Amino acid sequence: MSLTELMADATPQQRAVVARALGQLLVRATGAYVLRPACHHWDPPTPGQDVLDWQNDRCAACGRVSQRLVTDHCHRTGLHRGDLCHGCNVSEGLSKGHSWSEYWHLYRIRPPSVICGDVRPWRGGRDPCDPLPWVVELLGPVPTTQAALVKYLRDALFIREPARFKDNATEGLL
Repeated sequence: MSLTELMADATPQQRAVVARALGQLLVRATGAYVLRPACHHWDPPTPGQDVLDWQNDRCAACGRVSQRLVTDHCHRTGLHRGDLCHGCNVSEGLSKGHSWSEYWHLYRIRPPSVICGDVRPWRGGRDPCDPLPWVVELLGPVPTTQAALVKYLRDALFIREPARFKDNATEGLL
């Protein structure tokens, strides 16, 4: 018997207890269960807490503690999302169109930077990552207030690249 079948007659309270007990589970309207990023289970940040302080050397996806986390950012907007371990960062980059893509969609909609209200431009690596030209054309320049930055990061997930901008180098980047 599957977990979905076992949970079919459970109350919302029973489902919540089971979800917490089993770890990263999320009940969907269809009755299916999908994993949820680890950062969605952590205690909420204190007001004004920095995203890196809140993550406390934990991978936002799997929750493992590591001193060698990599900075994840949205390639469309150039905004920092949070820190991931190397394995999760690779998985996130390869997730489009795969069975685990819903897991990463949940992460992209509510990454640590959004949870903390600490969204900022990514300035790692050799070059700063600026928003793609078509994102700027559709959404405008990167805003400066936290509420507007959170909205900008989310809105960029749901827009399509106009055909006149398409090339193989930027197509599908998240």
